[in-house]
Amino acid sequence: AILNVSSPLPSQIVSIPQHHHANVHLNATDPFQHYEPEKSTSDAILGFINFLFIFPLLVGIYRRTVQYGSPSPHGFANTPVSKGLLYFTAMFSFLVASHAAPGGPLVLHWWRIGPKLMPQFIYRLTTYQLYFSSLWQTFCGCILLYNFRLFERQWGAKKYGTFCLTMYFVSGALGLALLVMGRDGIISEVACGPYGPLFALFVQFHRDVPALHHFQFLRMNMTEKTFTYVLGLHLLLLSPPGSVYAGLCGVVAGWLYSKDDLGLRLLRLPPLAARVCRCVCL
Repeated sequence: AILNVSSPLPSQIVSIPQHHHANVHLNATDPFQHYEPEKSTSDAILGFINFLFIFPLLVGIYRRTVQYGSPSPHGFANTPVSKGLLYFTAMFSFLVASHAAPGGPLVLHWWRIGPKLMPQFIYRLTTYQLYFSSLWQTFCGCILLYNFRLFERQWGAKKYGTFCLTMYFVSGALGLALLVMGRDGIISEVACGPYGPLFALFVQFHRDVPALHHFQFLRMNMTEKTFTYVLGLHLLLLSPPGSVYAGLCGVVAGWLYSKDDLGLRLLRLPPLAARVCRCVCL
């Protein structure tokens, strides 16, 4: 038999079964290669609606709400956690978007390849919530992080930092569970980005922040909170369906945090961890 040396050896290429949103071949010698899932027609339609209707609506609402001003002082005064989280997310996202650092959505393929690539899967599992995959997602996410700094002023830096860290772990566990349950092709990825803490904050935003100003736009009753909601919807639809799954995990995590009988509200960072975070953020 004649061996064609130009073709890859079977031991070098790991083929992943084709599902609805994923058709990818992973090279075992380059486990951090960029992952590009196939997008269905419904995903393309959602993206079209997002930029054709939701984005213009977002701009119009912003022009109406900006005249009422912000209920929270401008800048990062007394919000070291929000400042550090925003800067870190922007920096890490820029590195990933420019391919200077490995990154991508959380996919179950890393786990299914075998024990040799388990460290890469653990890396992806622990870091996928720290960065966005595109600069526009980073811009929208950073605006939300900036707006939600009002919670740090209400709760204090220690409680707010504990909340973000708790939601990071809870939403990460929910994302992994979602992939395991949908491993037959129903759910193939969970989008990267701090969707967990952000959409957990949306739950608190809905529960604890009252609407102060009411107005009409396009014959619809709105408040100054509407801009934040529409911006969250815009971010949620930027990378479907993975971004929708990630946002859903964040909403569930925020709902679990609001349940008093679970005791998540009582968690606090250890003093040593709080001092380290304070030094890093400041």
